[in-house]
Amino acid sequence: MKKFDTLIFSLLICSFQLSSQISKFTYSTETCIITASYDVKKYTKKQLEQTNVLVNQSSYVNTDATPFDIEHVESIKLEHLTYECDTLLRFYKNLNIVNTPYFKELREKRIREIKETCELRAITIQAWKDPTILMSYTNVDSKAKYYREALIKGGDALLKAWRKLVNEQKIKNGFPQSIEKEYQAQYASNNRLRYAQLKVMTFGWWNACNHLIYHYENDGSVEAFQKLFIEILTEDCDEP
Repeated sequence: MKKFDTLIFSLLICSFQLSSQISKFTYSTETCIITASYDVKKYTKKQLEQTNVLVNQSSYVNTDATPFDIEHVESIKLEHLTYECDTLLRFYKNLNIVNTPYFKELREKRIREIKETCELRAITIQAWKDPTILMSYTNVDSKAKYYREALIKGGDALLKAWRKLVNEQKIKNGFPQSIEKEYQAQYASNNRLRYAQLKVMTFGWWNACNHLIYHYENDGSVEAFQKLFIEILTEDCDEP
């Protein structure tokens, strides 16, 4: 075989080998459907699929710990929360993601958010029947401690904390008269202590503690995912 023919043959083989290790992957963002090329020697299709899930799926816990009316307090069950939290944690731990420091750290952030949220919600659910359990929760500030003490003491201390909370809400609300009207109606009812517990637990204790736990904020994960690809082949986006 002539040298020129040998060179052409080698180039063809090289081209074939390169093309055989490049594949296409299609995924969705909030507004686009994207097809991109990737190196199959670096990641598998399954890894890309599950990394995309890690990037885009929320780690939000749906089981609530704070109802907005006293009639639904009894419907909150710890076992519902436990099941959801265990399922979510198992799901994120078992994701077969692209093995880079960035995405491994992202998984840990998702897991941390779930764990801290579930811990606070579990304590809060149990506290509806036994407020003293709130003492076992340590991630608190002065505001959370104030409302925790009121919930545990009950009676006049709880009513005083409720009044303080209403005053704070009126300052921040555009219709303070409606907040005061609701408060007066509930305070005048025979269920005033239950209303006080509901408001102080939800808008006092919960809001104060929820502000302190870890909440994941997207810090460039979408862009990091896009960098896994060789090039974007097609991009079909909704009109703005």
